[in-house]
Parts: sequence; structure tokens; C-alpha cells
Amino acid sequence: MKKAIPFQIFVLFFFYFCSTTKTDKVNTITNNQLTPEENTPKWSAYQGNLTWSEAYAKCASIGRRLPTINELTNAYKTDVSGWWSEGENYWSITENKNAKYPGEYFTLSKSVGFVQSVEGVNNRHTRCTGTKVIIPTVIWSANQGKMNWKAAKAKCISMGMHLPTIEELNKAALSGLTKTWGDDDFWSSSKSYENPEDYQTKKGYHSHPSISLNVKCTGS
Repeated sequence: MKKAIPFQIFVLFFFYFCSTTKTDKVNTITNNQLTPEENTPKWSAYQGNLTWSEAYAKCASIGRRLPTINELTNAYKTDVSGWWSEGENYWSITENKNAKYPGEYFTLSKSVGFVQSVEGVNNRHTRCTGTKVIIPTVIWSANQGKMNWKAAKAKCISMGMHLPTIEELNKAALSGLTKTWGDDDFWSSSKSYENPEDYQTKKGYHSHPSISLNVKCTGS
């Protein structure tokens, strides 16, 4: 005849089993509860409150790039951006092609997902993504001499190229390319945000199209 297990021993064994099982379960859940950001290591650490050109250069300097507006939107939808505590609105690399003036880029509000078109001269928050910097092949012409804005635009078109936007000039400056251009100022195709009749120049001025400035054309 089998001996019955004393009731006290059974109770002690039961509580020991439940306690051990619960602890193991809690540890398992805790170890798997990684933040969305930890599960998406493609996002960089916070890079600062910068202009678009500064943000573009900053990402390139760490071997990465600004995110597209679709990537930012996806970060919001998957709650990745909810873990970004440094600021509200973040730059994307996506230019607004329908903007009134060139040089506007889309930003995303990380807490509500609101997309806005903002001029690149403004400051917004920056995080980088990707493991590879997208560097398009850009060709620059020789200096075409000094001429007014209308003649500069026509000259570039006649060469199968275009007058650069202010953002293209800024990227050339950030890459060090313009160091070989001397101290002269150059036309851009970007309208002035101070006076609609004027155009922005390489040195940051807003000049009337009737004056003569140096011209370099670009294309890809």
C-alpha cells in the first residue's frame, strides 16, 4: 500500500512550484519587452536642432542619411518616434516639389504625425537613418562668367544643365567643393523668401536679377 504524501509537504511543494514558475515568467516577459527603438537599430541617436543643410551634413558625417518622409511617418505609426524625447518636429530628406519656392522639405511631428513643408533655413530636430549615405552623382560646369540671373538661367539650359538651387549650392559648400571656386558669389535658382523679385546667392544674399554674378551650372 502506497504511503500518502503528508498534506503539509504537498502545500509547501505547491507554493514553491507556483512561486518559481511566476518568477521565470516575469523574467521572460521583462527580457523581451524591448523598446521599439531598441528593436529598430537603424535610427541614430539625436543629432541636434539644425537647419536642413546642417542636418544633411551631420548625417553624412556619421555615415548615414536623413530619413525620407515615408520613413518618418512609419516611425510614428509604429510608435518608434514616441521614444524620441528631445524635440517635436524632425527633418526628412524629402523635398516639397510643389512648394512656391525651392528649398522646402517635409518635417514630421513625432507625437501626432503631422507632416509640414518647411524652408530649409529653419531649425528642426534631427535623427539619421540607414547604413549608407545616398550621394547622387552631381556634375558642375566651369565658371561661366558674370551675367544677370535671366542670362545665367538661359546659359545653363543651353548646356543641358540647370542653374543650381540654394540647397545644391549649400551641399557643394558642405562637401568642400566650393573651396576651389574662389571668393566670388554665384547665382542660385531659388527665389528670395524676403523679396519675391530677388534670388538667393551662394553667399546668402538676396539679389535683384538685374545685377551680374558668377554662374556655375549643375546636373546629374
